[in-house]
Amino acid sequence: MVSDGVVESATRFLAILICLNVWLWWGGGGGSIARVTTRFTSVAYPYLVAYPDLVVTAVSAPARRVFPNGELRIAYTLRKPVRGAFFEDIVVLPYLSRDATITREDTLLWRRAPDTTGSHEILVRVSPEASPGTYYMGVIVGYRDDLVETDKTNNALAGPMITVAVPEVDLAMTMVSTQVKEVLPWEELPITYTVKNYGPSAAEFVKVSFYLSRDITITRNDTYVAHHNVGDLATGESSEGRVSEVLHGLALGTYYLGAIVNDQQLTHGDDQIETNAINNVLTGPTIRVIPTDFDLLMTAINTQVLRVPSGGNLLITDTVKNQGSTAMPPMHNFGVAFYLSSDAIITPDDIQVCTRWAGSLAAGRSDSGTKECIVPPSLMPGAYYLGAIADNNSGEAERNTANNALSGPRVTVVAPDVDLVMTAVSTSAKNVPSGGDLLITDTVKNIGPVAMTIASHVGLYLSSDATMTTADTRLGTRWVGGLGAGASHSGTTRWAVPPHLMPGTYYLGAIADDGNRQPENEETHNALTGGTITVVAPDLVLITVDMPRRSVSPGEHFPITDTVKNRGTVATVTGFWVGLYLSADATITREDMRIGQHWVGKGLIAETSFSGTGEGKLPPTLTPGLYYLGAIADHGNRQAESDETNNTLSGPTLTVLITDVPKGAPGGDEQ
Repeated sequence: MVSDGVVESATRFLAILICLNVWLWWGGGGGSIARVTTRFTSVAYPYLVAYPDLVVTAVSAPARRVFPNGELRIAYTLRKPVRGAFFEDIVVLPYLSRDATITREDTLLWRRAPDTTGSHEILVRVSPEASPGTYYMGVIVGYRDDLVETDKTNNALAGPMITVAVPEVDLAMTMVSTQVKEVLPWEELPITYTVKNYGPSAAEFVKVSFYLSRDITITRNDTYVAHHNVGDLATGESSEGRVSEVLHGLALGTYYLGAIVNDQQLTHGDDQIETNAINNVLTGPTIRVIPTDFDLLMTAINTQVLRVPSGGNLLITDTVKNQGSTAMPPMHNFGVAFYLSSDAIITPDDIQVCTRWAGSLAAGRSDSGTKECIVPPSLMPGAYYLGAIADNNSGEAERNTANNALSGPRVTVVAPDVDLVMTAVSTSAKNVPSGGDLLITDTVKNIGPVAMTIASHVGLYLSSDATMTTADTRLGTRWVGGLGAGASHSGTTRWAVPPHLMPGTYYLGAIADDGNRQPENEETHNALTGGTITVVAPDLVLITVDMPRRSVSPGEHFPITDTVKNRGTVATVTGFWVGLYLSADATITREDMRIGQHWVGKGLIAETSFSGTGEGKLPPTLTPGLYYLGAIADHGNRQAESDETNNTLSGPTLTVLITDVPKGAPGGDEQ
């Protein structure tokens, strides 16, 4: 340790040197400054940067006996640091040594708390792997970050000898029990227990685990149920506890209830080390896991409404009972579904009208409810049996599911007094091209005494006769919401006439409730026929078809030009293809060989022509010979026309040449 006098002398030496430095500077003696500075650096430097010397003067430990993983409090005394030393720079390291010489090669103890400036005590924990035996308790003191100290040979001090002893903990299960003799697979099993530490040493972190075993011997391989953390137990101390756990999915049968304290130590020693582990296991009473025996039974279903229209409300009351000997699992809600059936046997295949939910039922308990249901608007009129099915989705494991259904009173479903009729359908157009738009106005009315129960559609049609049916050409539908008694609804919609519809005279018509969504008391007068309309169409003809050459070889590509004209009175409303063909004769048909095509866009107005070029491609295997080139306008029949018989044109003939036979092939030249 550096004394106050040494520090003071070093300080005076520095002050004299500084004064000398100043004097020499003003005197101009630059060389002397270098010599003095060099001497100062080599002699005085260590004293200026060194920390004071640390010395441990005393080490003590109140305990002379400790166990592996146990705590040990160590007190130590340092010589009081002098000026220039800071307590936070000091590190105190506790060790256990087999001899009285404490070094850093000895067993370093685990710190449990930081140094405190006032107490000069540290709390450490002995390693769980520490071997039993006698050790010297010692301390090594130093500076953090390897700060320079004037003397490091006096930093260690051995204190008293202590004994690391074999723990004398002896945990034993003294009681494990339950008041339950029978339990369902999903019920909670309440367990009570008592554990005691018979050893002379305290036990730490005590845990008790509970098992169910098929035999009287309880092991960790049995069915684990739960565990309970007891905490620390002093010598001779007992602890009582209670734990409750649900037995999820446990197989039926008889089990022994058992408990194991410190069960990990029985296998691999991770927990509390004991002098005797044989008494850690205790077998308790037997319990029986019994099957569920709940049974849902519909005991009543009724309604005061025995006549109801399709789409009307039906108020239903019912009662369901658990006639089994056990309760249902807690928090298991189930559905009671209501049905209308054409016979007295109620099944899930019947017409379900609604469902209500019931909660878990104890043994012998019932649940009643009332539910307002809506009869499906599309249900056909007639007599139906009202029925109910408990747990209709079969979500509960019952003893008997054959008694879940019950048939109740008969209910007559009548057509609602809704009667829809078309009162008007018209268009201002007299002529419309195939594919053109048609603006249609219509009016539908409910002439019945009750309102509609479901939205429906008005279908708009073109018919070749005055009888309007759903088999005619439907242009589209418009939506109609609920109509009250005597109410009407009008609408105007735009629809396209199908491009492929043949020209001619058609009747415009409308059908109320197109699709029969709304049940009515009269379904025979929903259709209305309006005025006639003439569907007109273009007339496509080919004027020319040609190609620049008159002879080609199989597999060749070549351009083909053609001109198509619309001789009709209206423009085309869709694009179409001009097909390019080769024929063995002058009559061009779709059965001939198509060798190419080109597209003509929509809007070819009346009495105008369009010239185009398509690429012709001959098959490589085409038989050589003389062929006719031809074309067919709209060969895919995309555009309806006033005359479909004049779409073809035969053009010039062309010769398909014989290609050279490769040498070596049959009939070729031999070399």
